[in-house]
Amino acid sequence: MSIVEHPELHLAFAVFAVLAGLVAPVLVHRQRFGRSPVVLFGAADSVHRRTGLSIAALGLAWGAALATAACSPAFRNSHKGAPIVMVPAAVSWSLAIGGLALLVAAQATMGEAWRIGQDPAKPPAQLCTAGLHRFSRHPIYLGASACLLGMTLWWPSGFLDLCFVAIVVGLHTLALDEERFLRGRFGDRFAAYARRVPRFVGLPRRAPLL
Repeated sequence: MSIVEHPELHLAFAVFAVLAGLVAPVLVHRQRFGRSPVVLFGAADSVHRRTGLSIAALGLAWGAALATAACSPAFRNSHKGAPIVMVPAAVSWSLAIGGLALLVAAQATMGEAWRIGQDPAKPPAQLCTAGLHRFSRHPIYLGASACLLGMTLWWPSGFLDLCFVAIVVGLHTLALDEERFLRGRFGDRFAAYARRVPRFVGLPRRAPLL
């Protein structure tokens, strides 16, 4: 089952991933807590804001390239559109579905603390260390990266691969900036958490939280 044989199925999942991983969580959060978690556009200029907006632009470019790969034989046969390496559909779909599930679950475990963007004027009241955050300091970014990788592997052309790498670099930049923010906010408590839990993947250490 390739994107060439069933482009409608692959593009439908890509749209579903955006709805389930971004739009629906924002609406649910607003309903539950009475405010939108999206603070990216109203926040003051910062590394976090600039990087977030860059990721959004790259995401649009990635989506356009995926749709073109699905619908345009001419693009697929071009130098920029030809796949670099193909993997079994089971691998790419497992990454896409598993990554989306991880993304949604991680957002849910953050509860009211979840934000899209960074608002220094209203910092989180508590450090989130429960749920999936016991195993990864950034499970949302990890899930988003895995989902995006799976969908990229449907047709890993040079342009799609480049967009994917740039987005992942952006997510890593956001993670580092958020850690600086949390270290300033929670001090030794965050330092102890960072020593115990890996940034993305790895084996948690048995270091006690303060």
